[in-house]
Amino acid sequence: MKGFTSFIGIEKSYNKRKEVKEMKIGVFSKVYVRDSCEEAFSDIARDGIHDVQFNFETIRKDPLPEHVEEELLDRINECAEKYSIRIDALSGTFNMIDPDPDRKEKAIRQFEYQCYLAHRLHAPVITLCTGSKNENKWKWDDRNLEEASYRELLETTRIILEFAHKYGIVLGVEPEPTNVINDAHKARRYLDDIADEHLKIVMDGANLFTEKNIDRIDEVLKESFSLLGKDVCLAHGKDLYIENRKTVYTGSGMGKIDFPLFVSLLIEYGYEGPIIMHGLKEEDVVTCRNYLEGVMDGKLC
Repeated sequence: MKGFTSFIGIEKSYNKRKEVKEMKIGVFSKVYVRDSCEEAFSDIARDGIHDVQFNFETIRKDPLPEHVEEELLDRINECAEKYSIRIDALSGTFNMIDPDPDRKEKAIRQFEYQCYLAHRLHAPVITLCTGSKNENKWKWDDRNLEEASYRELLETTRIILEFAHKYGIVLGVEPEPTNVINDAHKARRYLDDIADEHLKIVMDGANLFTEKNIDRIDEVLKESFSLLGKDVCLAHGKDLYIENRKTVYTGSGMGKIDFPLFVSLLIEYGYEGPIIMHGLKEEDVVTCRNYLEGVMDGKLC
């Protein structure tokens, strides 16, 4: 795309995060929606957080913008440095098997720019979901089970991987209960069929569960890590519980996920990045951070 600077070297960007040996606690930046990055980052740092998955909604922009002023990108980087905040990932979620072909094509075109934005913000990872044949990518459609939908996902993935290669970005795909890739076994097949070092997994323990398997948390976590643990590029610290047969997402330690086990599995499989708190309210950030710190210190088990 016109005006982009080519960026080569996955090792340079991805390994920059891998150099961090101590597991940190981060947050999804759009928990703090503000009028400026200065306000958002200062409040994130105030709450003792120095790692984020950045989303442009944080500063009231489109999450997948078609244009961002270079001055604003510079300002985001300046604020991150000022408040010692590391941008570990940039959100880039779109419906990769969108039933509307025109909308999908538009999203694919935008994704090259998203890779450029990640490069400009020194974010080594862009997070993705695999999408649904429903008009709403977060809602289930039985067509997600069709082999044709899976093949369409592979086609979309190979296209956007070209952009990831160009800018040295890792694509972190998150299995979601309502998406075409909705469990660890399907995610393993997906990684194996693509077979590209720029495609990894965002491990969100809460997304592995529904009311059908919520009573098997430890078993499912262990199995999922056995399949995907060595391919995790980012960890999410979302929690969940079931209420009136519906899934409710919440902050770490406020639901059913066994976080001592989750953290121990991350360590066992060599993960060295942050745990990004997700699915929580701003007023719960400090409580959830304290909980995860207790888990990491071995005080909670």
